[in-house]
Amino acid sequence: MFTRRDLRVLAIAAVLSAPSMGWAQNGTTAAPAPAPTLTAAERAKYVSDWDLTTPDGKKMVIHIYNAGDRLRAAADGERDTLDLRYQGNDTFLGENGPPFKLTVIFANAVPVRLHLVDPGGDELDAVARHDASPAAPAAPAQTGAPVKPTSSGPVSLRALVTANALEVVNRSASALPTGERDGVRLDEKPDDGFAWIPGSSFANGVLEIDLRGRDELQRSFLGLAFHGADARAAEVVYLRPFNFGVADSTRRVHAIQYVALPSYDFAHLRAARPGEFEAAIVPAPKPTDWVHLKLVVAGDRVSAYVNGADRPVLSVTRLSSATNGRVGLWVGNNSDGEFANLRIVPSAN
Repeated sequence: MFTRRDLRVLAIAAVLSAPSMGWAQNGTTAAPAPAPTLTAAERAKYVSDWDLTTPDGKKMVIHIYNAGDRLRAAADGERDTLDLRYQGNDTFLGENGPPFKLTVIFANAVPVRLHLVDPGGDELDAVARHDASPAAPAAPAQTGAPVKPTSSGPVSLRALVTANALEVVNRSASALPTGERDGVRLDEKPDDGFAWIPGSSFANGVLEIDLRGRDELQRSFLGLAFHGADARAAEVVYLRPFNFGVADSTRRVHAIQYVALPSYDFAHLRAARPGEFEAAIVPAPKPTDWVHLKLVVAGDRVSAYVNGADRPVLSVTRLSSATNGRVGLWVGNNSDGEFANLRIVPSAN
């Protein structure tokens, strides 16, 4: 006899590979009730890929993509597809299979979680997938490949960490206490850590963030990563709060740094091109205060502005050939950090 766990797995497989069938009730086939019709622009926000782990530990990727005038779902390794009929409130039902319900959950207009309810009422959640180069689903040739959404404007870090939607690498993330800024804290561990923003795709434009570190020598490195290509490859502009305003002039000019990881870390740049990719911050913030960092990325240049200053404290020629990629939070070796009020504003070019 099947357990409830077995039935969940069977329901997932059925909905993603079932042949066409009507909606049966009491032995008869009934047409589904009319549902809202989505325009092409409205469908676009649901196009995404999702990582799903079944109760027995099997991992699969679910693709939601445009198929002519409708949305369709397909799973890696499955030949058949499932047409989706919109029900309102970001919810869909499968048209050509069992009445499997899918609800897309958003944070700041970015899809972060896919909630699935099988015909027996059991529930599963899938997490938004954020590969650098998403693969097209296994579907008929006339269908389009998934397109990644682009974050634009304010991003609620608290909402993302609450939904378990941040892609965190070598750290743990937690929301800042209620009543504080809309942000997260990354904990302290050896080696670098990242928290990638789901659905982000950034080429040129403006990135803004509030950051708060510590006044502890060699234990506070935090900043913004952009043009992320994989879990640990990105360009980063970061702060060293323990060097803000110190009497030692050598340390003081190491307050802000640009790197292009993994090839051009700070040690390589300081030895090969000293003084070019790091600078002092004048006037110097207090090491334990919140600091507002704005990055302006334009072609082969990136400029960093601190606390609303009109002039950049650092402006350098980028060392990466990347023209697009993800946005993320970054902390360095043995460092924690607090991040809030993230804003992503891609340019029109």
